[in-house]
Amino acid sequence: MTIHPPDRVAVFHFSGKVNVPLARAAFVDYTARPDFDPAHTMLSDATQTTEVEARFVDVMTNVLGLMSILRRFETPVVSVVIVADDTAFGFVRMLGQALDFTSNISMRPVWSRAEAATATGLPLARLDHLLDVTVP
Repeated sequence: MTIHPPDRVAVFHFSGKVNVPLARAAFVDYTARPDFDPAHTMLSDATQTTEVEARFVDVMTNVLGLMSILRRFETPVVSVVIVADDTAFGFVRMLGQALDFTSNISMRPVWSRAEAATATGLPLARLDHLLDVTVP
């Protein structure tokens, strides 16, 4: 995960098996960084995710456990996730439903970098650069 203050975006990469504890840890780590800004757009590349392990009850329980952090997002912010399959898409939608009731974070699953550029408001070339230079 990297934060890019000039672009007002935080970039995450997920690959392999993703589960609720992993997603939670990435979010907590992000919000604990000294350069964290709750107004930054979050951009995640989940196109290399091969498996998603999540039940709605686990997602909701973990989101509720993050209320002190979620309150830091005082104004609406978008979290765009580029996905490559229906399973990852479904996980993002599930997380989005939980966040809709508890926070100002709006989850947006998208299928391509072009869609991500539109959703984040970044030019496609800049989005490509941010995703490519931050690959772990």
